[in-house]
Amino acid sequence: ELRFFVEKGEKPKLEFPVLDYLATVHRLEPPQVMLFGPITGAEGALAYRSEAIYYDEDWQALLYNFCDKDPSTRPHAGWLAKTLLDLIRSRSMRGVILVLDLIAIPAHVLVPPAPDEEDEDMA
Repeated sequence: ELRFFVEKGEKPKLEFPVLDYLATVHRLEPPQVMLFGPITGAEGALAYRSEAIYYDEDWQALLYNFCDKDPSTRPHAGWLAKTLLDLIRSRSMRGVILVLDLIAIPAHVLVPPAPDEEDEDMA
């Protein structure tokens, strides 16, 4: 179980039971992927959520559900899930935790390329 917690006057901290994976007896298998991403909290505040994905789970379904949960990623859920799946397949290794973080970029920051730039990129 992952939990974010904040003590008065401190920055948020992530609590993760790492010692369970390092134990010499009754050792747990670490997740294949730790996925972090935005979620819209109360009154539109941006918060973060996490998902641990294990080797024997349905990565595609978990990734799509993760991306589909928030309005900031929902319109791109299919594309994001496929891109993340490709990244996991190419970069993950059994026994090593791959950490991926989706970051919400405010719409006013996204500027589409000018028509001239699109034509040059296609050439």
